[in-house]
Amino acid sequence: MKILMAIMGGFIASSTVFASGAALAIYMLATETVDPTKDMGPQSGVPWTVEPKVVKKNKSEGEREVASADEDQGRVSATLVASASASEGPEDIDAMQTASVSQDAREEQTGPNPQLVAKHVAWCDRKYRSYRRSTNSYTPYSGGQRECVSPFTDEIKAQSLNNRVVAAADTGANSVAQLSQAQPVQRSRSQAVDHIKSCFERYRSYRVADNTYQPYGGGPRRQCR
Repeated sequence: MKILMAIMGGFIASSTVFASGAALAIYMLATETVDPTKDMGPQSGVPWTVEPKVVKKNKSEGEREVASADEDQGRVSATLVASASASEGPEDIDAMQTASVSQDAREEQTGPNPQLVAKHVAWCDRKYRSYRRSTNSYTPYSGGQRECVSPFTDEIKAQSLNNRVVAAADTGANSVAQLSQAQPVQRSRSQAVDHIKSCFERYRSYRVADNTYQPYGGGPRRQCR
């Protein structure tokens, strides 16, 4: 009797397992297959696709636009010129004397060689990953901001200073010749250029308009000789 009940119990258990497996298989086969290309809904915007496609990116409000190479070099050039002339002071060239010179002409005279600026920018780009062309600076590991100084920086600044001296000589050579007490005679253009350049190099406060500089000890301005 016990043997018969054991056989019946095993048969019932086996039948139950078989029936459960069959029902599960039928359910899985009957379920609808999900289409991978089906639209994900209104939030997705675009349907999924098996084949790769190029997506057109729309510029967001906060996205920064990359400036062109010419604009970047122009910013770097302006920064280097400002750095080169920072020691000259705001009163080096009289605005009344240079008012007749157009802005384009002044930029052409005082701007450094574009090829040198391009080499400077390329060097800084390779040297510093955080280099910013707009300010010609980079962020060191210690933080803050530093000017990028390349092997071309000195040449660019010297060229810019020389161009400024030549431009100043064109507009202020007569004033220098008249105001200089050391040589009251009329100077030639080349002599005026040499004189102005020498005064710029010796005195940070040198002013072309009246050929004077501010002494370190204070007091009235003195003639540059």
